[in-house]
Amino acid sequence: MCLGLDRLRSRVGLALAALLLFALEARQSVGYFNFDEYCHPVEFASYKLGRTPPGELNPEFGYRMRPFLQPGAYALLSRALSPLGVSDPGSALLAFRLGGALFAWASLCLLACALARRLPGDREKTRFFAVCLFAWYLPFLSVRTSQENLSGSLLAAALALWLLLEKRPALAASAAGLALGLSFDIRYQVVLAALGFFAWLALVRRPGLPGLAAFAASFFAAVAIGLAVDAWGYGEWTLTPWNYVRVNLLEGRADQFGRFPLTYYLVQLPLAHPPLSALLLAAVAFFWIRAPRDPITWMTVPFAVGHSLLAHKELRFLFPLGPLAAAVPPLLLFDPGLRLERLRGWLSRHRATVALLAGLDLAFLAALLLVPVRHDLSVQIALYRDLVRDPNTEVVLLQGARLSEPCPVVFLRPPGFSPKSAAGWSDLPPLLAAADGPVRVVARLADLPPDSFREAHRPRLLAAPLPEAVARLLTRPVGRTEMLALWSVERR
Repeated sequence: MCLGLDRLRSRVGLALAALLLFALEARQSVGYFNFDEYCHPVEFASYKLGRTPPGELNPEFGYRMRPFLQPGAYALLSRALSPLGVSDPGSALLAFRLGGALFAWASLCLLACALARRLPGDREKTRFFAVCLFAWYLPFLSVRTSQENLSGSLLAAALALWLLLEKRPALAASAAGLALGLSFDIRYQVVLAALGFFAWLALVRRPGLPGLAAFAASFFAAVAIGLAVDAWGYGEWTLTPWNYVRVNLLEGRADQFGRFPLTYYLVQLPLAHPPLSALLLAAVAFFWIRAPRDPITWMTVPFAVGHSLLAHKELRFLFPLGPLAAAVPPLLLFDPGLRLERLRGWLSRHRATVALLAGLDLAFLAALLLVPVRHDLSVQIALYRDLVRDPNTEVVLLQGARLSEPCPVVFLRPPGFSPKSAAGWSDLPPLLAAADGPVRVVARLADLPPDSFREAHRPRLLAAPLPEAVARLLTRPVGRTEMLALWSVERR
């Protein structure tokens, strides 16, 4: 009894440690992995908040092809925080990331609890939690303000709700259908996983007509909610899912961003974070073969195959499968129903290999926590706060420093923002002499101030994705990026 209680406490401790890790990632990960992650949800929310005019939104706004459920939630969260004194857009972005991280963590814990019931003992359940909750990529993905992240969390929640409530099939089907419908409202491609789950429900689980009807009713009720929110977002009724299919597939707009071979994901996934990403891909493929009747298989196979058949491919398109994929390796290791005693025996005899893989997982966790995302927004956040604090602050952009690419960053744009431009540090002294207030300089992080300028104007680094010492040490890698830095300079 005491041992079982201790193991339960261990699982609670693991869950709380994972929550802390997710929160730290949300705090550190200032920026976006792909521009869609920012340009769609955040700027669409900014439009509903009255910040971003329609003309500066992504062209997809004009096509009426993006759902408004996630941006609407962000807009409501921002309005709810405003009476509490949180009106700064940088703080709002942090709240968006923390909210996504908390929901992802909760859905992952729910999925782990549901799947752990398959395992025979407390020790296996505790190990399952450890492997599932600390997959190296999950904290990084969970804090992204992307459709892929939120839809993936809802996918995991849908499966977990079914498994936890399956003794009452109609209730379980309703809960899973609602979660899958909301997941579809966030990212329409999730319909492939939803169809796979419905097929599993009808052909394998067979809850009867009431169960299937309950699933369909709750799924389409969620879709109707999404369409109503889209009407609120766009100011008119529109079939947003159809617009998405028409523009991207029938009119071929998606193909303009590149066409890739059928084997794209088989090649690119192993290269993402080798060797762990290659092992994860192999584990998922092996699970499909070993567990053909499992709902995870029925949900993930249509999604993966469907995306492989599309001409335009990006790794992020598979991110919704992240939480489900994280559960596959510990299922292979600890689920006795899969009858993999030889694999478990081999791993027990090769503890050094297990320790190496665990060390690599922790190393990738640390790297993704510390290394900046592809597009950092810390400079824009710091600029906004500076100009709100002192509207007389003047901003100078050095050549090569771009604040609004690949998409406009209007949500973080200070009121009355009109920066000056200069070719380089040597051209700044005349602008500094004519300035009436504090001066801030935005430059590429690789373009560090020369010694002569330092002696005369004492530049001070205010915001950057990396410390100056690291930028000096990694001159070439930093020079190949679009990382920006914000400097305060003296006018003398």
